[in-house]
Amino acid sequence: MPDSVPSTEDEVLERLEDEIAFLAENLAVACGEIDELAYELDDHLAENDLERVESAVNQLEGLLDEEVAGDLVSLARLCAVRDGHPADEDRNDPPVPTLTADELPPFVPDQDQEDEDEARIDNLRERMGTVADHLRSLFSFTSDRFGSARTAAEHGYVGRSLSELRLARKAAAEVPPGYKLWMRCLNDLYLVSPSSLGAYGHMLMDFEAFLQAERPGRASG
Repeated sequence: MPDSVPSTEDEVLERLEDEIAFLAENLAVACGEIDELAYELDDHLAENDLERVESAVNQLEGLLDEEVAGDLVSLARLCAVRDGHPADEDRNDPPVPTLTADELPPFVPDQDQEDEDEARIDNLRERMGTVADHLRSLFSFTSDRFGSARTAAEHGYVGRSLSELRLARKAAAEVPPGYKLWMRCLNDLYLVSPSSLGAYGHMLMDFEAFLQAERPGRASG
């Protein structure tokens, strides 16, 4: 058989490498999308951009679907075939960040004095900032754990890869409740000091003013 004609073994190895490269690329794309969401979320929260925060929240869990899980398992098994089957090591999983309303800084009572009003606004900002930091932590945790799942799969660790994916999904599942808590804090601050929300607060005030201006015309019609 001429050297230019690949053997059956060579063909199998070539197909194996092609499939590994294909799966690795799929997971690299998913990993990049999660990293980008986590990076962009920081700005969205800082700008109190409700719509973009909500969009990021909705996208996150969708990036950790069953197709991704299948790609991780397939990649880990194929890499194990190519490189040998490593033994999964015992490990302690890091805790997923959690936050409840009871763990927020306590409310400052509403007062009539101007100084007390400022203290209440600062308090509401602190509460909102605490939840924003929690959301950042969840996105960062999810990104880190999914990156670890991908790395484990590339080294043939099926069990470790799935364990890391479970942690990523667990953190992603905490994001919607965290987002709802952030929305509550945003609303609390808006009711007291809309201007504290920056451009977004002014947009809401303009919209409310528009609706109020429209009501008399509708009533008379």
